Amino acid sequence: MCPYCTGTAINSHLLQQHGILDIVAENGHLYEMRFEDFYKWHTNDPMKVKRIGIQQAISFPLFCNKHDTELFAPIECNSIDFDDYTSQLLFSYRGLCSEIRKKQFVQIRSEIWPDCALKEESELGTNAGIKDLEYFKYLFEDELSTPKHKFTFLHISYPFMPIYASGTVSFEPVD
Repeated sequence: MCPYCTGTAINSHLLQQHGILDIVAENGHLYEMRFEDFYKWHTNDPMKVKRIGIQQAISFPLFCNKHDTELFAPIECNSIDFDDYTSQLLFSYRGLCSEIRKKQFVQIRSEIWPDCALKEESELGTNAGIKDLEYFKYLFEDELSTPKHKFTFLHISYPFMPIYASGTVSFEPVD
């Protein structure tokens, strides 16, 4: 996710492993909806609820260790201020980058199964989604380097529930 970086991407956790994930883990494990096997997406039921170790939970190969550590240090501590603008930017930025990576995986899938139904429409949608997300990635990077408070975040607190989730949603306005 860092242009010109030649380091190997590590599995970046969208939520801190030694923080939020530790709180909801049971004996170092969590349950997560995952693809059974990346190379079996063409089956009718590729998603499974899987028990996984905290090391694999809600993580994607996004940044090299150096960039991941440097960029996300403010939100890797145990006491995070969720009302802090920079923290909100960093959590959102990491989620945004993971959505880009997921769509890149879909592009790879399309290359693996060229006879996929609706291949052309899927590729157009995936490519448009990546383009949109890369634009927002640029906006987030600009805001992280020189905060101008262009983003508004809504922070809602709920009573504790031992679940975890993170993601980015794209939408199109309805005419």
